[in-house]
Amino acid sequence: MARPKQNFKIALDLANSSIKVATLDYEDRIESYIDTQCSPSDSLGNVVIKDRALNNTEVFCVGYGAAKSPTGRATVMDKSAKIKEIQKLYLGALAHFPQLPSVMKNYIVVSSHAWQSHKEEIKGKLEVCLNLCLAGKDVELSTEVLLVVPEGFGAIVDYSEERIATLDFGAGTTLLTPYIGKRPQETLVSNIGVNQLYLMITSAMKGKNYGYTGDVRKIREQIELGSFYVEGCNIKEIYQQCLVQWWNENLKEHSYEAVRLTKSGYRVICIGGGVSLPGFAKVLTSKGLEVVSERPEMASVRGMFKLAMQQAAKKGV
Repeated sequence: MARPKQNFKIALDLANSSIKVATLDYEDRIESYIDTQCSPSDSLGNVVIKDRALNNTEVFCVGYGAAKSPTGRATVMDKSAKIKEIQKLYLGALAHFPQLPSVMKNYIVVSSHAWQSHKEEIKGKLEVCLNLCLAGKDVELSTEVLLVVPEGFGAIVDYSEERIATLDFGAGTTLLTPYIGKRPQETLVSNIGVNQLYLMITSAMKGKNYGYTGDVRKIREQIELGSFYVEGCNIKEIYQQCLVQWWNENLKEHSYEAVRLTKSGYRVICIGGGVSLPGFAKVLTSKGLEVVSERPEMASVRGMFKLAMQQAAKKGV
């Protein structure tokens, strides 16, 4: 009988709206919700940590179950979640893995907008040795962080240009990071992400929704499906108007700087879920920017997995 696999190389992209994870033969996009009021179960995303020394048990759920729970909360509304609660997001992501082993040694590459300022804190929270229960499976877990990289960095792993930049449209943030020889320069960070666009649409819907604002989750779900019908309203015109305002006014600095970089010889690659917004790719390409068309939200984590494999090989793992 073959010995169960114990060593895992994992890439972890903890975005505000979804957690992206990639490893050998598995990748997933998990809703970034946390529920700390749940009970132990064998459902995906459920985590139980028993601290026998303190006679204490911590239970939480991450992902779909937390998103549907009345006590679940979206991390997109919390600027600190990707730092302070990064361990919960990591463990919750592991609790989605198929066929979890009883012993798991993980070597991970993780991305963060705070990769410079909070690198040691991120490593400290992730480099854990725990006995815990993941989705009903008892697991002895240890973790080593191989690299903490800027958000979007994985998307340029396969590029050879000396000057390149990533423009990452996430739910809670928009990040523009230039690289020279793959060394990151100063990142232009904004907490105006795609979620802000959806909030603009909810307010603008009052005129078509009898004075009521729209439901932001329903708006997001329908737009991601390519539909403009929300709660019986056709919001196509509202969406188009808000998209123009969001890009030209709310993200004016990013728009200007991205175009300036292209004129300075940079190849600017647009990634993140926001690239898939209806009609937005045409706006970006019209400004000389490039877009990743195939699952742009996964572009970085897939490249990060290649980094995880490379770094682990250097360690002889």
